Amino acid sequence: MNDPSGQWHFNDDDGGLNSRLRLPTARAGQYDIWVGTYAAQTCQATLVLETFGGTPQPPTTSVLPDPGNLTGFRNRVGQTLLFQVTGASGGSVWGTNIYTDDSTLSRAAVHAGLVQVGQSSVVQVTILPGQQSYAGSTSNGVTTSNYGQWTGSYSFVPIAPPTPTAAGSWRANFNGWAATLELDWNGSTWSGALTFDGTSTREALSDVRVDPASGAISFTRSVPGAQMAMQGFVNGNAINGQYGLVNTPLSLSWSASR
Repeated sequence: MNDPSGQWHFNDDDGGLNSRLRLPTARAGQYDIWVGTYAAQTCQATLVLETFGGTPQPPTTSVLPDPGNLTGFRNRVGQTLLFQVTGASGGSVWGTNIYTDDSTLSRAAVHAGLVQVGQSSVVQVTILPGQQSYAGSTSNGVTTSNYGQWTGSYSFVPIAPPTPTAAGSWRANFNGWAATLELDWNGSTWSGALTFDGTSTREALSDVRVDPASGAISFTRSVPGAQMAMQGFVNGNAINGQYGLVNTPLSLSWSASR
C-alpha cells in the first residue's frame, strides 16, 4: 500500500496465509493498494477496509507562518490552510495552478498573482495528492519548471474579500424626500441606484465611491439639465451628508439608515 505521503506499507502472512495491514494513524488522502499472489495463477480474494474509532479534527482556521514549502503537510490532503507569506524574488517552483509540495510557497504565490515581491499577505492553500506531471509556465514575472510524477501537491484558493459594510439597501431622506438607496459592491467596483417613493422610478447613480477606511461616500445623480452631487459618511447603520448641484456648495442635508 502507498499512502498519501508516499510511504510504502506491506505484509505477506498475518493470519494464516492472509495478509493484513493496520495503520494506527492513517492519514487523510488517496491510498493505492496492490494485491498479488505468490504463484503465477490467480485466486479469488476479498479486500476488507475498516476504520477504528478516532474523532475527526476540525479544519485549521488560524493563520500559520510560512513553512518554506509544504512537504510537511502531506498528511493533510484535502484540507485548506491559511499561511502568512511575503512574496519572494527567488526559490524553486514546479507546476502551474497545481504546484509540487516542495515548491517555495512564497515564490509560487507571486507566480499565482496573489502577492508581489516583498508584499506580505495571507494566502489560502489546499493540500492535494501527488500528480503524474506538472507543467511549468511564466506568469507575473516568475518562470516555473516542468516536472514528472511527484508525491504531494498544493494549489491556491482565492480568498473572497469581505463585503463592505456600506453595501446593501438603505432607507434615505433627501431634504424631506423619502427614497430607497441601493449600494452594490461586486468585489472591485461600486454601483448604486435611487428609487424615490413618490415616483417609484429606479434611477442609476454614477461615480459611486466609498472609502472603507474613513467611511466617506459620494455619488452623482442625473436630473434634467444638471447633475446632483451627494456626499456623506457611513457610521455603522447610518449615513449623514450633504448634497447639491455639481460645482456648487452642498447646502442640502440627506441621511440614510437601515
